[in-house]
Amino acid sequence: MGRANPNSKLLNMALSGKVGQMDFYLRDGNFSTSAVNTLHEPTDWFNEHFPQISWQRETVKVQTMPLDSLAFYDVHAVDFLELDVQCHEYNVLQASIKILPTITIMQIEACLPPGMCKGTALYEDIRSLLTQRGFSLLATDAKPDSLLHPQDRCFDALFVNLTKEPTGALAALDVARGLDAR
Repeated sequence: MGRANPNSKLLNMALSGKVGQMDFYLRDGNFSTSAVNTLHEPTDWFNEHFPQISWQRETVKVQTMPLDSLAFYDVHAVDFLELDVQCHEYNVLQASIKILPTITIMQIEACLPPGMCKGTALYEDIRSLLTQRGFSLLATDAKPDSLLHPQDRCFDALFVNLTKEPTGALAALDVARGLDAR
């Protein structure tokens, strides 16, 4: 498989809150639309609402690493991060002390109760953590609760780091929105 970007590197690891190993729940069948493999056991709610997705009987062990371990690969700052790690977003973000403050804009996937996976943090927990770390919700594709269908319980949310000096497109957006304090 060829790489689309010469600056990218495929790491055979799962992002987590620590270096180690975890059980990995693997989906059976066709992965053409969404892999849905996860470090957490799926909830009964998930299995009831998505019966077309079945799971292998046995988990496999995977190596895990925190986001801050990217420094070993000469990554010390991130302009944009898309984080969709199937129910493990909070763990990854909570453990990041070095990389998280460098992120300018971040898109995450998050879920509303009851969530997809057992024993994991949900959207409000993630939003609270990011707010404490200087981020603000910029946009989300979540639908009002009254309109939610089972497939809409999880959604993307876009956060911006308010502790960073805006540059480039972010500065232009601030000027356009009248937020430029200059």
